[in-house]
Amino acid sequence: MIDFSDILETVETVEAEAPNETLIEMAILQLDSVCDGARTQDNMGYAGMHTYTGKKIAGRLKQGTKLTIRDIRWAEKALPYYLNTQLTWLSKKDFNLAINNAFKRENARHQHALNVRKEEFG
Repeated sequence: MIDFSDILETVETVEAEAPNETLIEMAILQLDSVCDGARTQDNMGYAGMHTYTGKKIAGRLKQGTKLTIRDIRWAEKALPYYLNTQLTWLSKKDFNLAINNAFKRENARHQHALNVRKEEFG
């Protein structure tokens, strides 16, 4: 008889360690923590075009909310700007995987909500 428990455990470990939206959240919060609105002084934090939305998303993350589809789209466009400077710990590969996994999670959550509504209203 084949023991699949080792394979299942390995798959669960890989899935748990896969880059997810936590990396995106960490990147947003890191930039927010050093962003004082004075890029000309220290070259840290968000660039002017990203400040308002980045701080808005970071504020919601600090309150415990999850990233929305809109937040993920913003991160997908804005965060690569910082990968070679302030977010050097985040590789492009891991960033792309995290974005894809975040989209999958949010789409699955949205689909589940739709299914629940269909059941409620028949």
